[in-house]
Amino acid sequence: METIFEAARVLLSAGETGVLAVILGSSGSTPRGEGAKMLVCGDGTLHGTIGGGPMEFAATKAAMEMSGNGARIMDFDMQGRGVTVEPVCGGSASVCLYPLTGKDAPVLEKICLCAQKREGAVFGLWHENGAFRLFCLAGGELTGSGMAEDECTRCAVACEGTAVHDDERLVYCETLAVAPRVLLMGGGHVALATARVAAIAGFEVTVMDDRAEFANPERFPGARCIVCERYDELPVEEITPDDYIVVVTRGHKNDREALEWALKTNACYIGMIGSRTKRDMIYAALREQGISQERIDFVHSPIGLPLGGRSPGEIAVSITAELISERVRLGRNKENQHA
Repeated sequence: METIFEAARVLLSAGETGVLAVILGSSGSTPRGEGAKMLVCGDGTLHGTIGGGPMEFAATKAAMEMSGNGARIMDFDMQGRGVTVEPVCGGSASVCLYPLTGKDAPVLEKICLCAQKREGAVFGLWHENGAFRLFCLAGGELTGSGMAEDECTRCAVACEGTAVHDDERLVYCETLAVAPRVLLMGGGHVALATARVAAIAGFEVTVMDDRAEFANPERFPGARCIVCERYDELPVEEITPDDYIVVVTRGHKNDREALEWALKTNACYIGMIGSRTKRDMIYAALREQGISQERIDFVHSPIGLPLGGRSPGEIAVSITAELISERVRLGRNKENQHA
């Protein structure tokens, strides 16, 4: 789930002010689409982005000039009409600037709690009779808003991922998906670099290693760290079809052990580092253990998109690029299934 809500929660808990910018709708070619968010802190610090460039600059400037009373909606036409921005993209976008106050703290806390528990939630923005409110629907419970709970629920279903409005009312709702999780099996140099790059790309990171000095919060800040004697200690049931597994242990034996365990899970992606020679040796050993060729063919190895780099940082970029590519592919498949 999006960390911008955590930044907003921390901001309010510290008694600071800020403005949440949300793209309510867009058409044509725009830097980012519906749901893109940015937090503009009182000191000018930005968290997130609504696409950069002139539109983001104009929205940031407007947010910094807001008195804190009442939200506003800015319409951007990047074809040279309406609000003046460079006509580069050719599309249009509607951005809500919402000054956060103490009344919004329960909504932000609820969203962050759902993220911590890896539970989905619906984020909503409601405007009627000149008043703006944030709300959250999670586990059948409504937090925030001045609307009736059944009306919020209907709106969440009716206008998923977009804004519905007329001359008197606007309602925007979106499902905040749980962040995809990547399990790094191994805590060495490549895993360290991959954890950093994957986190920037929006993945939640878990690290497993048989050495406590390699799998610890000091080395991997922000990641869940598991110290294990064997790589098959984590229950298979903990891995979901939304999880990604990256095998980057410190040796061939550990790689084989980790991959054998990974292939028993329902992970949507499994990749293993190493040369083709090493890969083929491990595959042969797994076939002797009774693992089918069809299942082995599911593995991405050598791991990562072939960018040509060899340093840990370069390898981390290629691995994360492949994770992103797979995430986009799977997302499109889900969209087609629901179409």
